[in-house]
Amino acid sequence: MSPTSGNVGTSVTISGSGFGSTQGTSTVKFNGVTSTPTSWSSSKIVAPVPGAATTGNVVVTVGSSASNGVQFTVTPNISSLAPNSGAVGASITISGSGFGSTQGTSTIKFNGTTATPTSWSAASIVAPVPSGAATGNVVVTVNNVASNGVSFTVVPAPKYQQCVAHDWRGGRFGDYRWK
Repeated sequence: MSPTSGNVGTSVTISGSGFGSTQGTSTVKFNGVTSTPTSWSSSKIVAPVPGAATTGNVVVTVGSSASNGVQFTVTPNISSLAPNSGAVGASITISGSGFGSTQGTSTIKFNGTTATPTSWSAASIVAPVPSGAATGNVVVTVNNVASNGVSFTVVPAPKYQQCVAHDWRGGRFGDYRWK
């Protein structure tokens, strides 16, 4: 099999024998998740890594006979951060693929500082910017495999809050600031 690791959508070539000249009802599964092959012959199959796949064995099933499993590592991939800057505590959405359907032992780090997510799915994670985070890359690690790093800018929290209020007693309004 080549390659033996890659992001969701990566085309994987599976070489072997006894696959049959056409796919018919045969299947290719990445750790139990069905892929839709783009090419099929008796000795070679080309199939993309499916969206919900996680690291595990790739198995071809022809009729009722399953092949031996070959290990494939799904690498997590961050496609975007929204927003790409924010203060400590701001909620950030990390979009991408290969995160796995639940967090388990996976981690998110903002320039090395671990964040605690509030939401997790295979393609989207929501987490607040952790205390102590500094400007740098956000990285998601799944099954000890790190994603690409995407730049995030930590902005300082405002030193004061501003509020415009109306004083109905005198018909005046003002600019109030708290430190």
